[in-house]
Amino acid sequence: MAAVSTDLYPAAPTFLADLASGKASFTDPRFVAAAQKVATLASEGYLDKAGLSRSYANTEQAFRDHKAAMYPMGSWFPASADTNPPSFPLGVFTWPTDSGKTVLPVDTGGGTAVSAKAKDIPLAQKWALAFATDKANLDAAVKADGLFMAVKDYTPPSDMGANYVASYDVYKKAVAANETVKAFATNDALPSGATNDMYKAIVDLVNGGKSAAQFAQVLQESYKKNTSGG
Repeated sequence: MAAVSTDLYPAAPTFLADLASGKASFTDPRFVAAAQKVATLASEGYLDKAGLSRSYANTEQAFRDHKAAMYPMGSWFPASADTNPPSFPLGVFTWPTDSGKTVLPVDTGGGTAVSAKAKDIPLAQKWALAFATDKANLDAAVKADGLFMAVKDYTPPSDMGANYVASYDVYKKAVAANETVKAFATNDALPSGATNDMYKAIVDLVNGGKSAAQFAQVLQESYKKNTSGG
């Protein structure tokens, strides 16, 4: 997801919309090149293939146990690391790009939804807005999950740990420099069936069972199947 977001999206920010209209394909050489980066990292021993069968918690623990030098992860782990510090110092950097330019994939939440069948829609909307902008609620989410709140004039609690602060600084700089992109397959979501097929294909990509081109072809076929009903 990071490789596709950072290498494809700066040049093709409407990639998924273009997929839907038939103007783009997963077989786009730029998408294949991003997938090839992952395949190369795996084939040259830089990815821990055992991680494919680990749970979320066990993957985090493996990093804490010195089984990896780097842990590709969003802002959630830095908050966890501040709460339960590992036995070594941490640093934070963005996923590397070919150009060397900073590109930060961002998964922006959609806020609190209100049902069109609510008994009092204006009141429900008022409550939802109040809930979604309440500082106590926002602070709790920041501390629990390491979130970066896209709420105007909001600032995180002053007692956040060093790892969260370092991550948040990276985010703020990327926003200020207009260096953020949508996060592929999360913020810029695929159809549910295509997402499941992608995860399975990633396992084959990392294990060497599929080439980057074959991986892209699987996604293209799955996307067509899950958007056409055929």
